[in-house]
This record gives sequence, structure tokens and C-alpha cells, in this order.
Amino acid sequence: MSQSPTLAFNTTLFNNSEEIMRYLDAYIDRLHQEAESLKQSNQNPVDQCFGSGLLTYIPLGGGSHSHVLLLGGMGPLAGAYGMKECLSFLEDEYSITLFQACFVPKRDSQNDIAKSLFKALELAVAQCPQHKNIELIVLCNSAHPYMEMALNHFYNHSSYKERKIRFHSLKASVDKKSDTFGKLKCIALQTTFAAQMGVYGDSKHIYSMNTIPSLSNYQKHLTLAIEGVKCFDKNSMLLNAIKVFQALKDYGAKRLLMGCTEIPVIVESLKKEAPHDIQEYLCSITLFDPLILTLQELTALRK
Repeated sequence: MSQSPTLAFNTTLFNNSEEIMRYLDAYIDRLHQEAESLKQSNQNPVDQCFGSGLLTYIPLGGGSHSHVLLLGGMGPLAGAYGMKECLSFLEDEYSITLFQACFVPKRDSQNDIAKSLFKALELAVAQCPQHKNIELIVLCNSAHPYMEMALNHFYNHSSYKERKIRFHSLKASVDKKSDTFGKLKCIALQTTFAAQMGVYGDSKHIYSMNTIPSLSNYQKHLTLAIEGVKCFDKNSMLLNAIKVFQALKDYGAKRLLMGCTEIPVIVESLKKEAPHDIQEYLCSITLFDPLILTLQELTALRK
């Protein structure tokens, strides 16, 4: 195996939920500072500019017999927000590791994404508690089309192929939830690449924004808003996101699927800084988060 990527934070272990939340807040602040330094050096901040690393939470009681592994870093802000979401949702039921695999190439590139995901999984599993089964969640919707190949490679070639790993697909959780939607359509907010790959939009009652004539022109603005989060360009993110959500409001969309892990970051910013009518709109609709749907399924399996 090639040399491990540089760590953004060493294999850091926490037993106190308040302490790890404070650490994550400080880490997010540091990401913004690093991005600003890159911009001042005339570099464009992208996922691969940031260091990879591991962060583990083991509650004092130890949690269940399973350990949640979050494969994040695609991009790093989404990974940090995903870890915070998991900590809040799961409380002390599970021990959790976040591996920020920032070295994984852009999912729409010509690089071997499955090979990079396998490498990330190999590095992360090596640091998970050896006596626990692993519940794997990948914090990147656009990575899901590559996960079958990555997992097959893991089970055939990994030094840790005997570990018990259960992959919890964001897409599978959304597909199952969509069966309960009835006739009211849900619009998936996702990157252009994810839309083209059919990550969301081929599920029952879920429609990709680029397939709806009166909304299709705003798909480019949605992608730019997502890139704004990844590139730490708040102005671009807000400018484009406001256009998208104004269009959704005018269309009368009542259900939205946050089909990209950057969307919750966008929504959080809009609720604080968007015009008042957009803030009211966001409070009046139903937002589905694939990560939350997946965590609901995970906890239901334990009961």
C-alpha cells in the first residue's frame, strides 16, 4: 500500500460528547482558515487540498457491539457536519469514527474512484475497534455509484476482509422512504453529476430538478452553490442557493431531498442569511436528509 495521506488531525479519541462537539467546531473554523490561506496563495480550495485524518468517539459506556464508520472528507465540511449530525442523533448508542478521506478524487473525474474509496476504507477500518462489527456510512452521495466496486475489492484484497462490515447506503434508505411518499412529489437537490448518474431521480415519487422544465435552468446554480461550499466561497454559495430556492418556492415545491451532503450546510446558511421569504419557505416545507433516513434505519435494526 502507498504511504498514508497526511492527517488533518491525528487519530484523536474522545469519550465526552460535549468535548468532541467543541473539537469539531474548532476543526470547522480551522478548515475556513486553511481555505483563506489557500486563496491568498492564489490556490482554489478543493477537497484534495486538505489533510485526511481520523476522529473517534467512544462513549464511556462503550456503546453497542457495533461501531459506526463514517467515510467523509468529500468535502471536509460535509464530513464534519455529518459527524456532528451522527453524534446528535445517535447520542451514546454507538461508538463512531469519522475518516476524512480528502484524497479521494472528484467523483466526476476520470480517476479510479473505486480504488481510492477502497484505499480510504482500508485505512479507516484499520483504526476501528477490533472487537466490534462495523456499520459503514459514506458521507458523499456521488460516491455511491462506486461503492459496490470498492467493497468488492475490499472483500477480495483487503488485509481486513474478515471484518464484519455492513454498508448502509444513503440511496437505499431514500429508495425505501420514497415508497411512503404517496402522490406528492419530492424534488432531489443534487449535483449535475449525481443527477446524470441517477443517484436520485429514478426512485418512486422522487424527481431530479434538472428533469422539471420550469426548474431545469436552475440545476447549474445548484451545482455552483454546492461548489461554493466545497470551495469555501460563501458569497457564491448564497447567491446561487437563493436563486435555486426562490425558484423552488415559486414552483410550489413542498418536499425536498437534500441529495448532496453539502445541502444541509447551504440550508443552515439560508435560514440565517437568506431574504425573509426564503427563510419562511424553508420553515414551511419538508426537508429529507439521506443521512438522517439512514441513521433511522440503523437504529431500527438494533431494536
